[in-house]
Amino acid sequence: MRSIWACIFTLGFTFIGSAQSTPADTLQLDSVLTWVDNHHPVIRSLTFRINRADAKVTAARGAFDPQIVANYNEKQFEGTDYFNYGQAGLKLPTWLGVDVNAYQVIADGTYLNQERTVPTEGLYKIGVDIPVGGDLIWDERRAMLRDAQLVVERTQAEQRLAYSDVIYEAKMRYFEWAQKEAEWEVYTEVAQLAKERFELVKRAFQAGDRPEMDTVESRINWYNRQIKVQEARAAANQARAKLSAMLWTDDAIPLEIPSTYKPAISALDFIIPPDSTSMYNKLIDQPQVAALTVEVDRAMNQRRWSRAQLWPDVSVQYNILRGVGDGGEWNIPDQYEWGLQVSIPLFLRKARGNAEAADAYYQEAELKRMDAVQKAEAEMQGLQTQTYNLARQWLQAQEVYQMSSTLLDAERRRFRLGESSVFLVNSRENALVQSAVTWLKVRTDYLLSIEQQRRLVADYWTE
Repeated sequence: MRSIWACIFTLGFTFIGSAQSTPADTLQLDSVLTWVDNHHPVIRSLTFRINRADAKVTAARGAFDPQIVANYNEKQFEGTDYFNYGQAGLKLPTWLGVDVNAYQVIADGTYLNQERTVPTEGLYKIGVDIPVGGDLIWDERRAMLRDAQLVVERTQAEQRLAYSDVIYEAKMRYFEWAQKEAEWEVYTEVAQLAKERFELVKRAFQAGDRPEMDTVESRINWYNRQIKVQEARAAANQARAKLSAMLWTDDAIPLEIPSTYKPAISALDFIIPPDSTSMYNKLIDQPQVAALTVEVDRAMNQRRWSRAQLWPDVSVQYNILRGVGDGGEWNIPDQYEWGLQVSIPLFLRKARGNAEAADAYYQEAELKRMDAVQKAEAEMQGLQTQTYNLARQWLQAQEVYQMSSTLLDAERRRFRLGESSVFLVNSRENALVQSAVTWLKVRTDYLLSIEQQRRLVADYWTE
């Protein structure tokens, strides 16, 4: 394979002169890619997509924000102060699922419930709320935060994929434009040659050196090539319009490439393909595989939480107490308040159903990931084989063009000596044109096969 790359790389590209000329107003590929990178709406929208995912992480972190908690109840009836009861303080959720709290409690009144009786100046209490069931292993707050973080990772993979799709699309349309413009220049040159030959044959006929049939033959060939020029011009204009659709301003105004601008035909020159081993290694971070790997992690996170819900819902609250007044003091462990809450669904149908759904989700995500890995490897292998084959076709198409050019030169010499006919010269020219167009197509296909490899592994993306 290396010998083919070296052979093609060292060959000169002696294409039809006008097809390799560089117009004064040349729109380079790098300029197009830079503009697309800075202004294309899809690429600009990627920033908002990742910002939205980050905002969801911030929202999920809100479940761990400290909270100022207060409540107050008072009852007055027929001039009697029944009760006044309230508490205010701070609640601090932690990552372990344990809530730490500190409150000041006040309570008085004629008919105050005795269990709420506190010292006259109030009561301090500091304690914890500890889940000792499934929520201690993995609770909803941690599960939601972890899921939001994983969504950010998936969005980053999708961002790389979307960016690569746009850049690949811009390159593909530029190559197509360059190919069509080169084809138009080829058809334009041979049409001019056909016109000059028709005029030459016509003068020869008028002088009695050529039969009338040669003038008809050369005129038909000239007209046919004019039609080809018009078709090629329309195809080039259409390709330029397709590329124009990739160009925007920051104000979301579409741009149009002026008709005076031409692509750089040198963009279709041969390049060495990327190393096959390095491209295979990049499949580990291939965006679709990375996104599905994140989905597997999300499924594992959901399964972990759903399985935790199969445990009994048990919560223990413990507070140490102290009076607010000067005489109050911390007397541990004699002054305390504690409680226990237990909730056990008899059939656990909700928990079991969620756990089974999470298991199915995990299995489905893992199988999709495995399938994506296999497809990515197969696609990369196919693209590299295609690149290798197109490189060989590039060499063969170039040789066919060069041999067709040699045959045409020989046929023209025979024609000038009167040993050939207009028909044979036209046939040789048509064969040359066909070989030139074929070579252009092979060149475009070869470059696109390389770009498809880079697109597959999101090689365009840079942090």
